[in-house]
Amino acid sequence: MKLSAYSVGISDLIANKETNDKIINEITKKKRKVKDIIDQAARIGYKGPTGFHRLSEPFLDKRYLEIATYAKKKGLMISEYSNGDVLKNKPDFIKKLDGLIDKITIGLYDYKDHKEREELMNFWRNQFNKTKVEFSLAGEFPVIRQNSDLYDKDLISKVINNRCFGTNGLRIRYDGEVSLCCEDDQCTFNLGNVFESTLEDIWWSEKHVNIIKTLRKHGGRKNYPLCKKCALTLPVTTG
Repeated sequence: MKLSAYSVGISDLIANKETNDKIINEITKKKRKVKDIIDQAARIGYKGPTGFHRLSEPFLDKRYLEIATYAKKKGLMISEYSNGDVLKNKPDFIKKLDGLIDKITIGLYDYKDHKEREELMNFWRNQFNKTKVEFSLAGEFPVIRQNSDLYDKDLISKVINNRCFGTNGLRIRYDGEVSLCCEDDQCTFNLGNVFESTLEDIWWSEKHVNIIKTLRKHGGRKNYPLCKKCALTLPVTTG
């Protein structure tokens, strides 16, 4: 059984105590590793956004507040994405998040018209007093996820010579593999694994630095197969 870092309520699902103890022990080890990675990020002076999600809902994880609080104490800036469903009926949980996370981007997907969209935006703005609230309108602007039927392939020719700044963040998959950007789900650049190398060695490796420098140049996208197919320009969010 391969465990991800996002097992939720698993104690309630396993009847065998020995099996359950092994799973809980594995989850505990993963949590220690997450904290170790946070420590490493703080030591190298990482100042980019930090989130505990990857194509998943971060607030379903029962360890979230503990891990986020630890990262905050280490000086990291926490930015999360959520569709908001898990938060709608949890005002006490929202109060704990408010100010703990620096920014939350809510994905809006179930409004019928402009009026409903504005009502939803105002609802979420009123839930947070300290945390910055932004919105993702993927239903209106479905251009930044490759392999989607809605992907705007015509946009690629328009942005292929643009410099890429989508590599500012540090993204670590559940298995420790480091991806270059939000489109690099399969970690095709083979930057390294945090379970095998230090974060500093991966982040400042000659390979990683050279890729970043190349993508900062006009036309740099053309040097990498994944980047040549990418229509990403700027994040599609609104405040």
